[in-house]
Amino acid sequence: VGQESCIRMNQNKTMPFTAKPVPFGYFLMNATTSNFDSQTVLVRILDSLRQRSVEASFDEKHSQIMCTTSQFLIYSIDLYVGSDPDSNTIVEVIRRQGCSLVFRREREAIINAANGLGADLTSKSFNRPIHTEIPPELLSLCKPSIVSDLECILDKSVDQLYSGTRKTQLFTLQHLADMTAPEKINSGSATKMTKLIIDGNTLIRDLIVDIVSRCVKQAGDELSEQILNSCLSILSNSMALVKINYVDHKAQVQRFVETLVPSLVDNVRSCNGTHNAYLALKCLSHLIGSTSLECHEINEKELFDAIKCAEECGRKKHLKLETEAISVLRILGCH
Repeated sequence: VGQESCIRMNQNKTMPFTAKPVPFGYFLMNATTSNFDSQTVLVRILDSLRQRSVEASFDEKHSQIMCTTSQFLIYSIDLYVGSDPDSNTIVEVIRRQGCSLVFRREREAIINAANGLGADLTSKSFNRPIHTEIPPELLSLCKPSIVSDLECILDKSVDQLYSGTRKTQLFTLQHLADMTAPEKINSGSATKMTKLIIDGNTLIRDLIVDIVSRCVKQAGDELSEQILNSCLSILSNSMALVKINYVDHKAQVQRFVETLVPSLVDNVRSCNGTHNAYLALKCLSHLIGSTSLECHEINEKELFDAIKCAEECGRKKHLKLETEAISVLRILGCH
């Protein structure tokens, strides 16, 4: 209760809206009633969104919160006046775009937060689906992909990125992002793929960096944000698994860093999309923390200012962004 009171005091002057009456003839879609006043419910929901790093924008005209997760699930939250405005509020959460399974967990998180049950997705209050584990004897049969197969995937990806439509490019980049994530595929295959991207197939690496630069300069539409998100995921996953070989490929790596870093810093400074700013910070963290890179490649003053902006933005609405910003500042010795 004390924490919620502090949040209320800090945010009371900038509350985006209050609960609205249910329009005449409007049929509420799977709404639920919380036995708390609208301001308490709103504070709890905003705190839940920040703790779970869900990007939120406010439509004051329609008293609505539009939410976007890191997986680009989009849903809306509406608060309506209950039978007793001082003691209950109607909460309606509607999926607008994205996976219905992911939305199920998001909706449950919002409802639990509204009822004062916390925002932790690991809480026992969440009805988590039962997952069946793969038996060890079957799991042992899953072998990493051979390098030639992965090289073939990268060659086809290059062709699709050059000649495909933007939606084809997004699909290709999302596939590569999954192929570099050890939690999504065989960890051995992910390591091999990231090594090919970072140290082997410089064409795909440079092409991804070029797409990042273009998306940062032309940020605005949703498709560009998703393409940028996939590119940053690939780079972040790759640099987390494989150390950049600065000694044997100094000229190539230096060109890679000099091209990538300004785009990352611009993205972090603007914070137009908090999910992408977070991934950009992760990439910068890997680059700065790598002992194989020379620090003079990065303008520390410009970088420091951008990270401080990201930290402030994260403190308001995106916990992961704030945490990553503090971590990078500590690496720089500025926190």
